[in-house]
Order: sequence, then C-alpha cells, then structure tokens
Amino acid sequence: MGPGGTCFSTTETSPLTKLLPPQICGDEFQAVLLQESKANSPSVVKPDVAHRLFNWLSWGPPPSSKCYAALHTCFPGAVPGSVVVKRSISALEPYEMTGENTIYGQSICPDEINNEVGDLATLLQDHWGEGFPMGGISGVPFVGRTGFKAFSHHVPDSGSIFILFGPHIAIANDGEIGKYARLGQNESSSACGAVLAAYNSCSNETEPMDLQQHFERQTSWLDMQQDFLRHKIGERLEEIRSAEQPLGKLASVAYDLVREKVEGIINNDFGPGHLVLLGGIQINMPSPCEDHFQPLMFRVMQKNKAPVDLLPTFSHAQFNGSREVQCSDLFNWLTWAPASNSKCELSLRQHFSGAVPGQVILLRTSLALKRLGVLPENSLYGQSICPDEINNENGDLATCMKTYWGSCFPMGGISGAHS
Repeated sequence: MGPGGTCFSTTETSPLTKLLPPQICGDEFQAVLLQESKANSPSVVKPDVAHRLFNWLSWGPPPSSKCYAALHTCFPGAVPGSVVVKRSISALEPYEMTGENTIYGQSICPDEINNEVGDLATLLQDHWGEGFPMGGISGVPFVGRTGFKAFSHHVPDSGSIFILFGPHIAIANDGEIGKYARLGQNESSSACGAVLAAYNSCSNETEPMDLQQHFERQTSWLDMQQDFLRHKIGERLEEIRSAEQPLGKLASVAYDLVREKVEGIINNDFGPGHLVLLGGIQINMPSPCEDHFQPLMFRVMQKNKAPVDLLPTFSHAQFNGSREVQCSDLFNWLTWAPASNSKCELSLRQHFSGAVPGQVILLRTSLALKRLGVLPENSLYGQSICPDEINNENGDLATCMKTYWGSCFPMGGISGAHS
C-alpha cells in the first residue's frame, strides 16, 4: 500500500443508510417520482419502480435526469447488463445449458467500450466461456455463413450455442444520444462511430441520387464494412430523418440490419442442442452507470422444433402496479434472494432484519467509499470471516469483495474470529 493509502476490511461498517434499500412503495413512490420528473426532466417518462432500485445500485441514471428521459424514451425496456445476465441465465436453466456444453458467440461492434470489465459481453463470457467474435463495425456478422459454419462445428457433442447480437449507441449525461466520454479524452466522441458516420454521409448528400449507383461507385475493398452500412442506412434514410428521435430510430434501423444478417447465416444443423439468440441494442452509459441493453429478441431454437420466445423474461412491469413493492421482490427477480413470503424469506426477515444480498453490499459500500477517494488502487483488503468453503463460492460476498478490491489478507479463523 502506497503513501496515503487505505486499509479496508469487511469488519468495518458504513452508515446504515448507505446499505439499506430505499422505501419502494407503489402509489406513494410513483406520485413522488412523477413530480420529480415533471420538475427536472425535459420530457416526462413514466416512473418505474425497478429503475429506482437500479439507480440506487448505481446501475442506472437518476429518474429525474435528462439521461434517464433519453434512455427510456428512445429505448423502452432497456435494463442494466447485469440484469440481462441474471435473468437470461435463470430463464435457460430448464434447457440444461452450461459453460461446459455450450459455446458462446457474439455479433457486436468491436468498439472497446463494449468489452470493458462489467459490460454485458464480458459478463456473458465470464459465464459461458470465451466468445467467438462474429461482428464487424456496427455489429453486423460479417463472418457470414462460412464463419457460422466454422463456429458451429466447435459445439461439444449434443451441446448448444448462445449468441449475443446487436448494434450499440451511447447516451451522455445531458441526454445527448450518440456521444460518449471516453477515458483520456477531453471531448466526447461518437458511439457507434461507424453507424453515425454512415448516417451523416447519407444525410450530407446535397443532390438527388440513385443510392445503388452511388455506393457501387464509392465501394472500396479497403472499407467494405462501412460501405455496406452506408448503403443499407441510405435505403431507410427518410424513415430515420422523419422520426421524432432520429438517432434513436437510427439505432433501431442498425438493429434490423444486424438481426437480418444473423438470421440469414444461422441454422440448427450442428446437432440436437439448442441455439439461443439474444438480440437488442447496447446502450453505452455515462459513469457510474452500467451499460444498458434493450432486449428485442430472446429465442431458443432446436432442430425440427418450433422456436420458444423468452423475451418476457426481461419485463419488470409486474412491479409497477398499485400494490406495495418490496425490495425483496426485485432481489428475487434478480435471483439474489428467495421468493417473497416463502418460508426461507420469512425466516431471513424475522431473524436478520435489514439483511441484503452480498452484491448489494459490494455495490453500495464501493460507491460510498469511492466518494471518499477510497479505491482498489490505494487500498488493501482483509477479511475476518469463517474459512468455511460455502463463504467463498463464486458470487459470495467475500469472493465479490476480493474481485473488486484485489488480493485479500485472511484474518479470520473458524467462526470468523481473529486471534
């Protein structure tokens, strides 16, 4: 630990208000949040109970912000990447797909902001294993049918395939779509740069033209992917221009391009296993928010069987009714906690009032300490907990803490006491 560093241990405590969930109650909360939105947001977006929790976990923007308004106006149904991972894995449990019998592929833009630690693509690779990159700029699967055939030949015997696909678009703190503050740059830059460049190229044409002839004339072997984008976006230029939110519509058009190409190259000829397609629009968000994803397809296919639509997996509309919504309801939806009013949940609440999932402890403590300048690079981590292996499984609080803070100094013996 360098000069001025901090020693952080799980035996220390933070103010209780930093850790306990907010009061999330149906009608009362909806009314307060709607009033905040009217006062602070350029366009009122119907408040959402789950979004309040996402903001509290530092996953999503404040419901009264311009960023929130842009996100949920242009990309309804968008949720943080962590939610997509939790819900998709839970939905696929009946299909017995695991990291051992499933290979993972992704047709997304190779932009580095889509592949950072904690991003959807990275989290899915953490679960399913290393991915087969199918996408070029914009996310279109330029590997084609030959690439998919090669990929599908890697499937374990009787195994399955999971594919993430879609374009990406950024939203800035002020709600501007298409702008992202990249690390080390003083000015915001475009994201997705390729899609926006293709749109601007089409929009800047001052004379009527035959797009087919124009792009045949302009096509270069040195820039084939961008030429393809310009051609396809040019075909729907007026549709994009006339939309209420042109850049939001542009992202939707880009999704259609990726989806059409994905559906054109895939098949179930690799065997009896499942082919899962998770498609949508990735939304690069400003710090400290997690990148979001607007799910538009979640489908399970199997040879000689009708496809199964699992898209409702990501809907949290059930939490927006008039009944009181407890955080435990949402924690259970995220697979973090037992079902509300189950015997397990009732016992937990009775004997350990205020208990929250380990992931919540990590998110809330790290956020509070970050504001004080306490970071992994200037801190040491120690823990005084019982060495029982069930306290150190993947996803447990101790494991999550070590992943975030770095190497751990073990202080505890049996029972967690230190001598």
